[in-house]
Amino acid sequence: MFCPNCNAKLEMHNQQFCQDCGQKLTDASPDSELVKTYSASQETQIIHRTQQRPLKQTGPRPLSKASLAFGIVSVIILATTFNLGTSIFIEPYFLPAPVRHTLMFVFGILNALGFVFGVVSKIFNIKARKSEIQSKAIKAGNILGLLGLILNLLLMIISFSLVGIIVM
Repeated sequence: MFCPNCNAKLEMHNQQFCQDCGQKLTDASPDSELVKTYSASQETQIIHRTQQRPLKQTGPRPLSKASLAFGIVSVIILATTFNLGTSIFIEPYFLPAPVRHTLMFVFGILNALGFVFGVVSKIFNIKARKSEIQSKAIKAGNILGLLGLILNLLLMIISFSLVGIIVM
Protein backbone atom coordinates (compact mmCIF):
# COMPACT_ATOMS: atom_id res chain seq x y z
CA MET A 1 0.00 0.00 0.00
CA PHE A 2 1.12 3.55 -0.72
CA CYS A 3 0.36 6.95 0.80
CA PRO A 4 -2.20 8.90 -1.27
CA ASN A 5 -0.36 12.15 -0.48
CA CYS A 6 3.30 11.37 -1.21
CA ASN A 7 3.19 7.86 -2.73
CA ALA A 8 5.57 6.48 -0.11
CA LYS A 9 5.32 2.76 0.55
CA LEU A 10 3.59 2.19 3.89
CA GLU A 11 5.42 0.03 6.39
CA MET A 12 2.37 -1.60 8.01
CA HIS A 13 -0.94 -2.76 6.56
CA ASN A 14 -3.27 -0.84 8.91
CA GLN A 15 -1.20 2.32 9.42
CA GLN A 16 -3.14 5.44 10.45
CA PHE A 17 -0.46 7.97 9.40
CA CYS A 18 2.19 8.02 6.69
CA GLN A 19 5.71 7.60 8.12
CA ASP A 20 7.13 10.02 5.52
CA CYS A 21 4.74 12.96 5.26
CA GLY A 22 2.48 12.46 8.29
CA GLN A 23 -0.74 12.36 6.22
CA LYS A 24 -3.71 10.75 7.97
CA LEU A 25 -4.62 7.63 6.07
CA THR A 26 -8.12 6.29 5.47
CA ASP A 27 -8.95 2.75 6.37
CA ALA A 28 -8.63 1.17 2.95
CA SER A 29 -8.44 -2.46 2.05
CA PRO A 30 -5.86 -3.64 -0.50
CA ASP A 31 -8.66 -4.08 -3.10
CA SER A 32 -10.15 -0.60 -2.67
CA GLU A 33 -10.27 2.05 -5.37
CA LEU A 34 -7.96 4.31 -3.32
CA VAL A 35 -5.17 1.75 -3.34
CA LYS A 36 -5.55 1.11 -7.07
CA THR A 37 -5.57 4.84 -7.84
CA TYR A 38 -2.54 5.76 -5.77
CA SER A 39 -0.33 2.71 -6.29
CA ALA A 40 2.90 4.14 -7.57
CA SER A 41 5.02 2.50 -10.18
CA GLN A 42 8.58 1.47 -9.41
CA GLU A 43 9.92 4.50 -11.28
CA THR A 44 7.70 6.94 -9.38
CA GLN A 45 8.81 5.47 -6.06
CA ILE A 46 12.48 5.92 -6.96
CA ILE A 47 11.88 9.53 -7.99
CA HIS A 48 9.94 10.15 -4.76
CA ARG A 49 12.74 8.70 -2.59
CA THR A 50 15.38 10.87 -4.23
CA GLN A 51 13.32 14.06 -3.98
CA GLN A 52 11.96 13.47 -0.49
CA ARG A 53 12.73 16.11 2.12
CA PRO A 54 12.56 15.62 5.89
CA LEU A 55 9.68 17.15 7.82
CA LYS A 56 10.54 20.64 8.98
CA GLN A 57 10.50 21.29 12.70
CA THR A 58 10.60 24.91 13.67
CA GLY A 59 12.82 26.08 16.51
CA PRO A 60 15.18 24.17 18.74
CA ARG A 61 13.99 20.98 20.43
CA PRO A 62 14.35 20.07 24.14
CA LEU A 63 17.70 18.26 23.92
CA SER A 64 19.36 21.02 21.91
CA LYS A 65 17.97 23.62 24.34
CA ALA A 66 19.43 21.68 27.28
CA SER A 67 22.78 21.37 25.50
CA LEU A 68 22.84 25.10 24.81
CA ALA A 69 21.79 26.01 28.38
CA PHE A 70 24.46 23.83 30.02
CA GLY A 71 27.06 25.16 27.58
CA ILE A 72 26.15 28.77 28.42
CA VAL A 73 26.35 28.11 32.17
CA SER A 74 29.72 26.40 31.71
CA VAL A 75 31.12 29.39 29.81
CA ILE A 76 29.67 31.87 32.34
CA ILE A 77 31.45 29.99 35.15
CA LEU A 78 34.62 30.00 33.05
CA ALA A 79 34.49 33.75 32.40
CA THR A 80 33.65 34.62 36.00
CA THR A 81 36.38 32.54 37.59
CA PHE A 82 38.95 33.69 35.02
CA ASN A 83 38.16 37.39 35.56
CA LEU A 84 38.03 37.19 39.35
CA GLY A 85 40.97 34.79 39.57
CA THR A 86 43.29 36.94 37.51
CA SER A 87 42.30 40.10 39.38
CA ILE A 88 43.37 38.49 42.67
CA PHE A 89 46.98 38.12 41.49
CA ILE A 90 47.51 41.62 40.13
CA GLU A 91 49.72 43.81 42.30
CA PRO A 92 49.17 45.60 44.62
CA TYR A 93 47.59 42.75 46.55
CA PHE A 94 44.50 43.92 48.40
CA LEU A 95 43.89 40.57 50.04
CA PRO A 96 46.20 38.67 52.38
CA ALA A 97 47.77 35.43 51.09
CA PRO A 98 45.50 33.01 53.05
CA VAL A 99 42.38 34.69 51.63
CA ARG A 100 43.83 34.55 48.10
CA HIS A 101 44.56 30.83 48.49
CA THR A 102 41.05 30.18 49.79
CA LEU A 103 39.52 32.08 46.86
CA MET A 104 41.67 30.16 44.38
CA PHE A 105 40.45 26.91 45.96
CA VAL A 106 36.84 28.10 45.60
CA PHE A 107 37.52 29.07 41.98
CA GLY A 108 38.97 25.58 41.39
CA ILE A 109 35.78 24.03 42.76
CA LEU A 110 33.68 26.35 40.55
CA ASN A 111 35.78 25.36 37.53
CA ALA A 112 35.18 21.70 38.38
CA LEU A 113 31.45 22.48 38.36
CA GLY A 114 31.86 24.29 35.03
CA PHE A 115 33.69 21.22 33.68
CA VAL A 116 30.76 19.01 34.73
CA PHE A 117 28.32 21.39 33.02
CA GLY A 118 30.46 21.19 29.88
CA VAL A 119 30.35 17.38 29.97
CA VAL A 120 26.56 17.41 30.47
CA SER A 121 26.23 19.85 27.57
CA LYS A 122 28.20 17.50 25.31
CA ILE A 123 26.05 14.52 26.39
CA PHE A 124 22.83 16.39 25.55
CA ASN A 125 24.44 17.51 22.29
CA ILE A 126 25.23 13.94 21.25
CA LYS A 127 21.65 12.88 22.00
CA ALA A 128 20.26 15.89 20.13
CA ARG A 129 22.34 15.12 17.04
CA LYS A 130 20.90 11.61 16.94
CA SER A 131 17.24 12.49 17.45
CA GLU A 132 16.71 16.07 16.29
CA ILE A 133 17.07 17.99 13.06
CA GLN A 134 20.28 20.02 12.90
CA SER A 135 19.82 23.55 14.20
CA LYS A 136 21.82 26.53 15.34
CA ALA A 137 21.10 25.58 18.96
CA ILE A 138 22.78 22.19 18.48
CA LYS A 139 25.84 23.80 16.89
CA ALA A 140 26.09 26.54 19.53
CA GLY A 141 25.60 24.02 22.36
CA ASN A 142 28.36 21.88 20.89
CA ILE A 143 30.82 24.78 20.68
CA LEU A 144 29.99 26.24 24.10
CA GLY A 145 30.03 22.82 25.78
CA LEU A 146 33.41 21.95 24.30
CA LEU A 147 34.83 25.38 25.13
CA GLY A 148 33.55 25.21 28.72
CA LEU A 149 34.75 21.64 29.14
CA ILE A 150 38.34 22.25 28.00
CA LEU A 151 38.93 25.71 29.49
CA ASN A 152 37.26 24.95 32.84
CA LEU A 153 39.48 21.88 33.15
CA LEU A 154 42.55 24.00 32.39
CA LEU A 155 41.57 26.71 34.91
CA MET A 156 40.74 24.07 37.52
CA ILE A 157 44.24 22.57 37.17
CA ILE A 158 45.83 26.03 37.37
CA SER A 159 43.74 27.02 40.42
CA PHE A 160 44.51 23.84 42.32
CA SER A 161 48.20 23.98 41.43
CA LEU A 162 48.39 27.59 42.69
CA VAL A 163 46.79 26.55 45.96
CA GLY A 164 49.16 23.61 46.25
CA ILE A 165 46.70 20.75 45.96
CA ILE A 166 48.21 19.55 42.69
CA VAL A 167 51.96 19.44 42.76
CA MET A 168 53.56 19.15 39.35
